[in-house]
Amino acid sequence: MPQAAASSQLAVIDEYYYLFGGKEFATIYSAPIGDPTVWTNVGSLPTPIYSSQLSIIDGVIYLFGGNADGYTSKHIWSASTSSPTVWTDNGALLPSIIQDHQIFLTPSYVFLLGGRDEIDLSSGFSTVKNTIYYAPLSNPLSWSILPATLPQPICCSQVACIGSNVYLFGGVSSNGAQTANIVSANIYNLSYWNVVNQLPYPIASGSFFTYGDGYGYIVSPGEVPYYPNAVGTRILKCLLSFPTQWADTGMTVPGNVSESSVLFSIENNIANVYLLGGNGNSAIYKTDFGYNVKTTSDNVSNNILNWQNNIGFPLWKIFGNY
Repeated sequence: MPQAAASSQLAVIDEYYYLFGGKEFATIYSAPIGDPTVWTNVGSLPTPIYSSQLSIIDGVIYLFGGNADGYTSKHIWSASTSSPTVWTDNGALLPSIIQDHQIFLTPSYVFLLGGRDEIDLSSGFSTVKNTIYYAPLSNPLSWSILPATLPQPICCSQVACIGSNVYLFGGVSSNGAQTANIVSANIYNLSYWNVVNQLPYPIASGSFFTYGDGYGYIVSPGEVPYYPNAVGTRILKCLLSFPTQWADTGMTVPGNVSESSVLFSIENNIANVYLLGGNGNSAIYKTDFGYNVKTTSDNVSNNILNWQNNIGFPLWKIFGNY
């Protein structure tokens, strides 16, 4: 990457990837779909923004909250997908300041889960939230607070909608302590959240992804006392049919990809996953899972390995450091 990129927001628009802002910078970078290793400075956000959440709704790109110019914000910024480098602060506000939260959409609403506010300089901690904000997709500038709350305050977690449920994996709870909890609710009844299981160990600030092989993955820093080489980033894996049952693959990423951005790319009919940067890291990491992609559909077929019997997969490689 042209610079260390942490807590950025990634989007695919037309034939390009866009990376919006990041920790203490406002730059917008772009790369062609065919080569996510060549990034170009194409513009700037109105102010440095990171730890926000991005969504594209009806042809408009939104950034909801985050850290703006060093302060936790409740502002909403937007740009048209036809002009993704022209951003405005349209004056709409979230119910309160928030960063390091999570986002997911249902057919009718957009939700923001948890997050935190400003760090108290005297204590070194910030107030972690268990609140749930929501807005109708028909008007994503009009936000309310859901009467229900999460089972615990949580920020820096990973979110996934699997089947009819939404899950929060790990994160940071009160006083900066990482958690291994898996929290879940039915997307059609968000008034009832439960801790449904635990990850193998506490994690936070990682990346969840799935790309069609029937598995979910989390790449995340984690303290693993029973592994002799626990320094660095770990890779967890679960069957999407059992999203509360996770295992450590024993594999690592060769560098710090905390707060990195993850993207999926099809190159020469092969499925690849990239991790872009991280906290203090400008490297680009790539892994080839050995999957051939069907050209007649969006499905991914496994023609090389039987992943049901192979919990590991090839090591990530440093693909570029620019």
